[in-house]
Order: sequence, then C-alpha cells, then structure tokens
Amino acid sequence: MQRLIEGDGQGVVNVLSQVSQDLSHLGCLVDDCKRLVAQHDNILLQHVMKEANEAAARLARMALHSPWDG
Repeated sequence: MQRLIEGDGQGVVNVLSQVSQDLSHLGCLVDDCKRLVAQHDNILLQHVMKEANEAAARLARMALHSPWDG
C-alpha cells in the first residue's frame, strides 16, 4: 500500500526528495528525515498547493483546541 505525504512547502518536498547529502545548517535534520522516509519503501512525498492543504490545516487547528484528551 502506497502512503502519500503531502505538504505545501515545495522547498521541503524538494530537499527531502533529493538523493544528495544536505550541507546546509539544517542538514542533520534533513538527513534524519530522509532516513525515516527511506525505512519505508512505500512512501511518496508530494507537493500540493496551499489551498489544497487548507483542510488539513483546519483539522489540525481544531485538534489543538479540542476539549478531548484522546
């Protein structure tokens, strides 16, 4: 089963999709994220427009303010 991870940060999706090592000041964090994704051969990273991601953002905000403890 393919797992799709969508994000509205094109730069983040691009960096995580690159094979080369990230030499920026956040390179260690990027490399850790790449390792986590690589542990699962069925993950697809995809960029979506911010408007398409708005429903997920709204759900996340609602969860933060939810009276339920889960």
